[in-house]
Amino acid sequence: TVEGNSREKYQQLKTARQNLQAEKFQKLQSSIDASESQDKLSRTYLDALVRGDRAEASRLYKDLCKLTARTAIFSNSVNHIVFCLDCSISMSADNRWADLQTAFQAFLSTRESSRDRVSVIIFNSQPTTVMELEDVATAKEKPLGLPSGTTDFKPALEAAAELFEKGTNKLEELKVDEMQPILIFMFDGENHDGDCTKEMKKLHTDNPDLQCHMIFFGRDSGAGTLQAMAQVLPDEQGHFHLSATGIELKETFEEIATQAGHTG
Repeated sequence: TVEGNSREKYQQLKTARQNLQAEKFQKLQSSIDASESQDKLSRTYLDALVRGDRAEASRLYKDLCKLTARTAIFSNSVNHIVFCLDCSISMSADNRWADLQTAFQAFLSTRESSRDRVSVIIFNSQPTTVMELEDVATAKEKPLGLPSGTTDFKPALEAAAELFEKGTNKLEELKVDEMQPILIFMFDGENHDGDCTKEMKKLHTDNPDLQCHMIFFGRDSGAGTLQAMAQVLPDEQGHFHLSATGIELKETFEEIATQAGHTG
């Protein structure tokens, strides 16, 4: 009968509506549970950083990245990490180039669960871009090159600015909403092109959210130049690191990698 058909259709609609409500509730509850788990893990991670427990912080960071990858409750943002690495002839002394490669690989291993994009510039008097917006797994497989020549900063900083701009222009292609710019600049002696604070100011103006890590490697003179460049940025954005030995350089890279945060 018509009445029987109407009752059947009503019951079908009612069941469908109840199923839809149950599904929405389950998704909401899953998001709440994931958010609570992320909050608890973030607090534990920050506690480890405050204690200076690098090994525990690194482990917790990887757990955070895995949690981020499993859920859709975080913003679709990634880090764009641009390395400017001194490859002048002085880096061939005292096993420095091998120490740098070890530190670089340690950094990437710490970030392996992330969705970071990695660009690498090696520089002497001229910059050479050896990686551009690579994922971490690809970056781990690519060689850095060999040291030679003298050291100039300004061309390397200009190349870094171009890479940050390229990253911003490829958001849609890379299917991300935003990129956090991070500059890791390492060298081991005196540069030949003088004060570079003007170039740093421009880089910061063009990238207001820039996080900058200036690393002096070794015991030679020249650390003051990097320190002045870091001080151009606000305290929470400009960081200077002194790494006298290869072991300290590796620890510095790992510390920066741990503090770079989790995106996804």
